[in-house]
Amino acid sequence: MVKKDEYDNQHYDSAEIVEELREWKKTELDYFVVGKTAEEKRKPLKWKVEYETSPDKRAEMIALSR
Repeated sequence: MVKKDEYDNQHYDSAEIVEELREWKKTELDYFVVGKTAEEKRKPLKWKVEYETSPDKRAEMIALSR
């Protein structure tokens, strides 16, 4: 998305998008499991993938929490 003019608050210019992506990558490393090692997958206080499948397959998941 490209900002149309300086008063347009609905769009971002490319520099803002790039900066947001940089910030997200730092946040992702802090909060989500991004590695494949057992140590990374067991690290506490990180969000982990519970269930995933390849995009070409249909999948369903039922999760219960208490």
